[in-house]
Amino acid sequence: MFAPQLRVAVFSLTLLAPALALGQAGKGAAVAAQDQARTKAREALTLYEAGRFDEAYPLFQEADALFHAPSIAIFIARCQRRLGKLLEARAIYEAILAEPLPPDAANAFVKAHVDAGKELSELKPKIPWLRVEVKGIEAGKARMTLDGATLSGEKINVNPGTYVLRVDALGRPQVVREIHLAEGGHETATIDMIMPVAKPTTGAPRINRAPAFVLLGIGGASTVAGAVLGGLALAQSASIKSKCGGGTHCDPVGGYSQGQFESDTSAMNAKGLGSTIAISVGAAALVTSVVLFALGVPKDSSAAKSSLGPFELTLRF
Repeated sequence: MFAPQLRVAVFSLTLLAPALALGQAGKGAAVAAQDQARTKAREALTLYEAGRFDEAYPLFQEADALFHAPSIAIFIARCQRRLGKLLEARAIYEAILAEPLPPDAANAFVKAHVDAGKELSELKPKIPWLRVEVKGIEAGKARMTLDGATLSGEKINVNPGTYVLRVDALGRPQVVREIHLAEGGHETATIDMIMPVAKPTTGAPRINRAPAFVLLGIGGASTVAGAVLGGLALAQSASIKSKCGGGTHCDPVGGYSQGQFESDTSAMNAKGLGSTIAISVGAAALVTSVVLFALGVPKDSSAAKSSLGPFELTLRF
């Protein structure tokens, strides 16, 4: 498609030689450079027409370095365009347009300027752009890189491709995201750097065994008290039997009247009842203390409540 233009451009190199304001030695060097440029350009053109843009690109560069001409430079831009390097192609097109042409410029050079303007206009909408917005942190506090290159929060143009975006901020976990931008693609990447609320750990609860020891003491004391009362009741029962011969009514014997008998019997029964209650409470407390010692009470528990027979005991710690 561009072969006729390139052949005209290469031929135009020799037409420019007489216009060079150089001495004879300078003209000879210029002619030699043109010959080398012509050879490189022809090789590059063959590769370009075969679709081998990565091989044509350096040869076009060499030809342009030997003898600069906009009609060769435009092919450098076209190679970059086809290799997906849109930013580099844009820069070359802009350089061609920024270079003024003399009034008597060859038609090939003029056409290269015109084509560069058209192709640049077609290229610009196809260049992808990326903007990164960071939330949850003050502006400027986050460090952003795209494939290792530092970014600001402004929109930037990039070549089509896949990139790795990294966002770091002091005291925050690093955010890594893969960004894919196709030709003409636009993306605003929103990065959330809001510090997550720490969740309480769910490890094993701490055990408080103080309630078990308190109940153990209460149970032991109640059991001892019950045993003492039971002993006193048994002793009083034996005394009554010795004075009354085992009967339920006593005739006065040695001054032991029926009234004394009934009073002693009532006291004995009270001691027996007290013994039963104390031993029951003690037994319940001891059993509960064993259970609490085995299972434990979580340390954040403000109260341990236990049912001790006919009583309800609440222990606070």
